[in-house]
Amino acid sequence: FINSIKGNLKLFNQLRRIYLGSIISAYLSVDIGKTNSDLELLLDTNFILGLIDLNSVESHHTCTKIVDISRKLGFKLSVLPYTIEETELLIERKSNQLEGSFFQGYLDPESIFSACVRRKLTKTKLLQIVTNLEKTLNKEFGVFIIGNDTKYRNLAKYQYSDVLKFYNELRGGKGWSAHHDTTAIAYVREKRGRIKLNGNILNGKCWFVTNTPYDIRTLNR
Repeated sequence: FINSIKGNLKLFNQLRRIYLGSIISAYLSVDIGKTNSDLELLLDTNFILGLIDLNSVESHHTCTKIVDISRKLGFKLSVLPYTIEETELLIERKSNQLEGSFFQGYLDPESIFSACVRRKLTKTKLLQIVTNLEKTLNKEFGVFIIGNDTKYRNLAKYQYSDVLKFYNELRGGKGWSAHHDTTAIAYVREKRGRIKLNGNILNGKCWFVTNTPYDIRTLNR
């Protein structure tokens, strides 16, 4: 049935969201019990924004449910200091633009501005979120803050220069964002080692998890 309506993109996307919600709900209703998985999920900036409810309602719902499921399965949730920095700087920048963003708050439901309109957040409230970000992630969601990522930042520059070039082109020359994403990829690949996935997600012991309504371009290797 799903294959038969793929031509109707609007209907297909609506059904896809419905089925995804049903699958997540089904997972949460199952008593999974203890697991021995050592799989690690490295969270991206957009995922963190969804988790702390600075994206759309749907993003917040999805991200929190993924975290709930992951914790039930015994997965490790972690975040790089680099990602914390990027998230804090992004929220701070948006807080400084908040007064002149009235229309933007109604145009893009995934934006921080839209979340501010919906939650009636002021600049002061946004800065409080920044101040408490690490504590919130750790205490409320069980996210482990990696102590030091200097090694992976250096690997991103030198050993993963091809990946850095890819993200630089993708980000339109935004060096900070490109280097952050490459650092995350370096972390994931170093954690995985030479293990082959062979179609099984659990064979990859570390994954970079983001949250976006848009298609994601990735390296073909």
